[in-house]
Formats: sequence, structure tokens, C-alpha cells
Amino acid sequence: VKTMRGPAAQNFNPLSAKQWAEQAQWQKLEVLNAHIDSQDSTKGYVEFKAYYFINNLQQCLHEISEFHLQNGQWYYVDGKTIKQKTQPVKINRNDPCS
Repeated sequence: VKTMRGPAAQNFNPLSAKQWAEQAQWQKLEVLNAHIDSQDSTKGYVEFKAYYFINNLQQCLHEISEFHLQNGQWYYVDGKTIKQKTQPVKINRNDPCS
């Protein structure tokens, strides 16, 4: 909450975000690209993929996040998700934990 501004902060519901995050089993994070806007050095972008399981489905959140620099601090202001296909994963009783 403290690092959000603009649309991200306006649309953020801390309770539902916490409930969703607690259901997810986070696997890994890949940062694909990060750069500062060549026209405006107070804007930056990070493209990432966050992998997780929820309801026995492996998911991937692929997003390009926009950040703005204000008073020496970067704030998350918006993100555009890139649609990914979900893949059902059967977890058997004696399988090792992921």
C-alpha cells in the first residue's frame, strides 16, 4: 500500500489481495526486462513472470508494471497483464511437496 500510487492504489483491496496471496503457493519469479523510459526518466517499467499454484493449477502472472519516481522513491502505478494459458497439474498423494 505504501509503494502504490495512481490506478494501482485506487483499485487495491488489501483484504482480498491478502486472501488471494495466502491461497497461492509461490514457485518463482523471473524478471524479464527492466528499463527507464527514454523520454521521461521518472517512469520505469518492469516485465516479470511470477509462477504459482492455486487450486491445483499452475499459474503464471505475466505483467509489465509501470513505476513512477516521486521524491526519490519509486511507486507502482499500473500494470498490464499478458494472458497465459493455465495447465492443470495432478498432484498425487505421495508426490513431494512443490
